[in-house]
Amino acid sequence: MCRVLPSIIVVFALMISSPSFGESAGEMSSNCRKIADAKVSGDTISYVQDHDTGVCWGAFLVLQDMVMVIDDSVGKKRIFSICPPSESRRLQYILIFLKYAKDHPEQLHEDFLFVALDSLRKTWPCDLATGRPTGERLPKKK
Repeated sequence: MCRVLPSIIVVFALMISSPSFGESAGEMSSNCRKIADAKVSGDTISYVQDHDTGVCWGAFLVLQDMVMVIDDSVGKKRIFSICPPSESRRLQYILIFLKYAKDHPEQLHEDFLFVALDSLRKTWPCDLATGRPTGERLPKKK
């Protein structure tokens, strides 16, 4: 844990200083609309690739890696309290954020990163004691 913590702090600091994470939730919602309306066929998502969709896709690439990789690297302690399924897809992250932003217009002026983390935390909460999805039972010992 002592070796992982400095890495987490550096990544988090870089993300917050990143232009995509300086945007408001409203701005990011606007950037992501074309992806939300994209045609999906299997593992392929077809959308117009432009500046807005690039900002959206890139922001959620970092967010997904942050939640999946950083949290998994620290063992059972989930620093973001988010337990997404291992098979979750980036498009799910985007759609969850967009629905949350639509349902919470009072937060559209807030920083995208914190609103996105809130949306994911409400969708895939973790039990703080076990680091597992809320309500998931631990396997029985034999």
